[in-house]
This record gives sequence, C-alpha cells and structure tokens, in this order.
Amino acid sequence: MALKDLLTLRLYTRVARLGSFSAAARESGLAQSQVSRMIAELEASLGARLLSRTTRAVTPTEAGLEFLARMEPILAAVDDAENSVRETGELRGLLRIGMPSTMGIRVVMPRLSAFVARLENGRAAGPRLLSAGPHHAHGGSGVCGFSGEHPEQRPATPIP
Repeated sequence: MALKDLLTLRLYTRVARLGSFSAAARESGLAQSQVSRMIAELEASLGARLLSRTTRAVTPTEAGLEFLARMEPILAAVDDAENSVRETGELRGLLRIGMPSTMGIRVVMPRLSAFVARLENGRAAGPRLLSAGPHHAHGGSGVCGFSGEHPEQRPATPIP
C-alpha cells in the first residue's frame, strides 16, 4: 500500500469524525481542496459514496459508517506496527491542553519551559498559546489552550 493511500484513509477518518473537510485539512496541514479531491478519488476507487455533503454538514453515509468502522482498527494497527519498530522512548505526537486561563497562567506556563527543555535533543517545537479568553463551550469562563508539536505528529483526537 502506498503512503498516499494511507494518508487518504487517515484523512477520510478525520473528515468523517470531524464532519468537516476544512477541519481535517487544517489538522493535516493540507488545503481543503486537496482533502476534498483525495476523498473524491477514494470514493471513485471504491465505487461508493462515503460522505454526504450538504452546505451545513458532512456526514458519513451508511457505506461510509461501515467503512469507517472497519478502517479505524486497521489504521490503529498500522500505527502500532510503526511505533513498535520506532520505540526509542522519545515523546512523539501532539499534546493539547485546554483549561481555565487562570490555571494555565499560574500553574502550567511556569512549568512548561522545564518540560520542553527535557524533550530529547530539543526536537519538539516549543509550546505556544493557542487561545485565551472567554470560551462558551466551557461555560463562558476564561479558557486557554497550549500546544506542543513534534515533527512526526499524528492528528489530534479531541478529548471530551
């Protein structure tokens, strides 16, 4: 299987889970048009419509849900196989933390520099403040988010 095929399958799972080509494109660092084209090519090669596209939402079709349910464990197994041969004890991936802004400023920020300094050879990008301020999804309280990325990052999975 070509790496492009794996990327397309990963993109499909993200679009299906996020309900958005734009969100999946942002996560992957690709243009929305590229993601849309890759998914359309996947659908054409399978001969089945996987996603229902409306002006308001992107949702998996019945075939898309079945494909998603079968692909996610396969992609997880591929990730496990890759990680098993790469096991070096180093940290990899994307770490996102969301919390009340007061906690972020008083508790996390003072400790974040020491954490990043401990990362192997400084290969990870330093933490950056993603957002701070009122966040209605968290009861309207001040919320901030921090992100630290590694060059081999995988798409983030939202934590409820």
